[in-house]
Amino acid sequence: MIAIPQELEVIEKKTQDVVKVANGMVIDSQEKYNDCDNFLKTIKGLRKEIDSSFDPLITEAHKHHKNLVAEKKRHDDPLAQA
Repeated sequence: MIAIPQELEVIEKKTQDVVKVANGMVIDSQEKYNDCDNFLKTIKGLRKEIDSSFDPLITEAHKHHKNLVAEKKRHDDPLAQA
């Protein structure tokens, strides 16, 4: 498991809170429907926050992965040639 920076711990808490609220929602009136519509905007904003927090980490991990695969290949190719 990777270490989670403080920023990601905050996102995890927000996500848990949003799920709790969503699970408690019941749409039985136009007013509650409107509330849910606004709530979806909250979810959209949180998803953008998740993207901006994780995407740079994923990009960096992908670069590291590609470099390691290339390095492994560099060491293994002579053995394959042999």
